[in-house]
Amino acid sequence: MAGKGITIAFDDPSGPRAIAKLVGARDGGVTVLFPYHRHTEGMITKVTAQAGQLAGPVRTSPQTLYRVSGRIKLSIHASGFVQLSGEPPAAVISGIDGQGHPKGFGVFSAPLTDPIQSGPTTIIVAYGLSEFQLAQPSRSVLFDEGDVEYAWPNSNAYAFHVWLFPRGVLTRTHVENGRQIFSQIRHWFYSSTCQLYHFRIIDVGSPLVVAGVLVERQVWYLTADSGIWFGTPRDVDGHNFTAAYPPWQNPATEASSGDYRRDRTVIPSRDIWPPSEEGEDDAYPPPPPIALPCLPGCYTNEQPPMSPDIDWAIVRVLLREELAKAQDEGE
Repeated sequence: MAGKGITIAFDDPSGPRAIAKLVGARDGGVTVLFPYHRHTEGMITKVTAQAGQLAGPVRTSPQTLYRVSGRIKLSIHASGFVQLSGEPPAAVISGIDGQGHPKGFGVFSAPLTDPIQSGPTTIIVAYGLSEFQLAQPSRSVLFDEGDVEYAWPNSNAYAFHVWLFPRGVLTRTHVENGRQIFSQIRHWFYSSTCQLYHFRIIDVGSPLVVAGVLVERQVWYLTADSGIWFGTPRDVDGHNFTAAYPPWQNPATEASSGDYRRDRTVIPSRDIWPPSEEGEDDAYPPPPPIALPCLPGCYTNEQPPMSPDIDWAIVRVLLREELAKAQDEGE
């Protein structure tokens, strides 16, 4: 990793609570770590969005479940390969095989030279913040209720939408109440009326990108007093992986292990909730009644995602310039 990173924190009534750490990687990507919650047992879910649905509110059932016995991190590489992998000392199946396919919980998303436009790169949902570790102010960016863009009725969790923007957008930000804000995006991911939204900019130490974070209050399916959920972006077929700590509690469900062992180097693939025959009872219990507020962005963009407020041709040029600069500095 290229630096020590910046922690996303939220000003809870119990004190400033650390949520996740963003660290710029040497290849220009970003690593997201989750060391601040108290759970070490988690569940990874492979999810497929409905055909043609690139973003926005969805209701979906998990396809395949895996239990992991340690904390994991989210690695977003400049090449577009994104994976969930073990945060030491945890060991989770990860990497790419000899044929170029992910061995573990990875997808091929858009490279950072042609960034995701259809939605955030990842979404982090946290609830029961009083159980998270207290944040260290010197290395944290502190959010509060004033940063919340939208609050769902009866909300019980906070969702941090993390977009990756080229460093060139730093010239188009402004300062509000000591916060560096990028507010030039009107996006159908959030509103069909193309309402203006505001992203708080965080310099994570990547030579290519900065993070833009938008916060919402969500209604979430709670499995404990405190927990966290996050996911990868989707690939061209709509597949992505999400992680939940603690696991969804469903004693009738037997999940495969995602832990690495010498005799287990590739994740198994099977449907936990297979479709039942007409007239038969479901072979497995239904998934938890969770309405995912939104899925992270998709590799492809079948609709015009942005208003003229931001020219994505210019963004791509900026990214390529940043990549060339980073490569020159590395030589």
